[in-house]
Amino acid sequence: MELGFLSMYDEYGDYLTSWGSTRTGASQFWWPSTVRVDSYGDVYVSDFRNNRILKSDSNGNFVRQWRGNGVGDG
Repeated sequence: MELGFLSMYDEYGDYLTSWGSTRTGASQFWWPSTVRVDSYGDVYVSDFRNNRILKSDSNGNFVRQWRGNGVGDG
């Protein structure tokens, strides 16, 4: 399965919103594998198939990305 969107829920499991689609552009994902939220509510997504990390604000608006394959450990 190639998931191309993210859904956001509150602490009670109630649906809040979702964003994204499957492709390679801003706010698009091709197999998101890890999601983290920082203390400001910004969302970081490890996009496995696109070899990148995407940063979005808490409303799903694209902020920036980091691309490319890593080298070495860690």
